[in-house]
Amino acid sequence: MTNTVASYQTLPLSLAAPGETVTLVEIRLASDEKQRLQELGLAIGSSVRIIKSDPTLGMIVSVCRDGRLALNHGTARKLFVCLER
Repeated sequence: MTNTVASYQTLPLSLAAPGETVTLVEIRLASDEKQRLQELGLAIGSSVRIIKSDPTLGMIVSVCRDGRLALNHGTARKLFVCLER
């Protein structure tokens, strides 16, 4: 389920585990949804730390110096990230 994009191994944000830090590399959402996430600090190149992930409740991620954002898994499946080393 991973793709090779620009020599990165990418995966949907929904598959990242709690405690991992990832970099956002692609957003596959409608332009209005994409713009809203960018306004909240979640843009291409953003470093994102996974705080909590629950298959039924969604995810809580940390962006922009410990600002927190809750995402449902449908949205998280459309955000592609690569693991930070």
